[in-house]
Amino acid sequence: MNPLDPVVQGENTIARRATYKKPPVIERAATVTAHIPPEVFFARFESWKSEILKDFPDYDPIQQWLINYTNREEVPVLDEVPPQVRVTHRFWKRNLQNQRFMSMRVLPNRLTLNLHPEYNDPHRYEELRDALMRWFPLWVAHFSATEFPQVHLDYINLLAAETTPQFVEPKTGAVHIGQALTVFASGPGKNQGITPPYDCQMGLAIDRERGSFFRLRILGLDSRPNRGAAVRIDFQAVTDRHDSPLTASEIRGEVEFLHEVMIEKFEAVFTDAAKISFQSV
Repeated sequence: MNPLDPVVQGENTIARRATYKKPPVIERAATVTAHIPPEVFFARFESWKSEILKDFPDYDPIQQWLINYTNREEVPVLDEVPPQVRVTHRFWKRNLQNQRFMSMRVLPNRLTLNLHPEYNDPHRYEELRDALMRWFPLWVAHFSATEFPQVHLDYINLLAAETTPQFVEPKTGAVHIGQALTVFASGPGKNQGITPPYDCQMGLAIDRERGSFFRLRILGLDSRPNRGAAVRIDFQAVTDRHDSPLTASEIRGEVEFLHEVMIEKFEAVFTDAAKISFQSV
């Protein structure tokens, strides 16, 4: 039976969700954006920070310089406007071994929860969803947010010796991408294999009326000192409703819908051999 075949229970039909003991997922993230005036965010951020530090005590902000430029005859020229610094306020939670495994990232218009696997514990989508649903209402109330134009889930998968040794050639370190991914099951013409670097991207419309899309990116990595070659597979499921923003009561349902998209695409992108090696439960 296909793990995604529906299961009928009385009058209700639910999707059978596939779960794996050893999936190649190295990070999951859930994001909600909101219309929050900058003055409101900055006036209330410190009190929000004090609340977050109780559960995510490791504060480690990310600073990025934003530089403005214009193209003049196809040559980028820096504008005279001074560069700006954008700060992503990042808070980490640690496990009993003092390792970082979950983070909260806050920008003036968005809330993101990131979940990383721990040793012998790949974690589950439900942990990410529950963390988001715990903090989302508090974030909404604290910053008086009422409209939410975008929701998205991001899953980062990695084919590499440390995550999927079954697809890595022991002698050469080559990643057998065609054995793991359906989209590379056969290459064009005669060849001896795909060599990095390569960067393949695809966007799929899932439900135009709903504003939902799926983005797939497959990136060949060849610059990992002392760690060998790897292939990164990014999944992103997005609902974009800038014209008719979601309400707070609709967010949980939208996250669940996007997760169902993720499951369907995971099953479609990875080969049957790969899914067997991930050890379905």
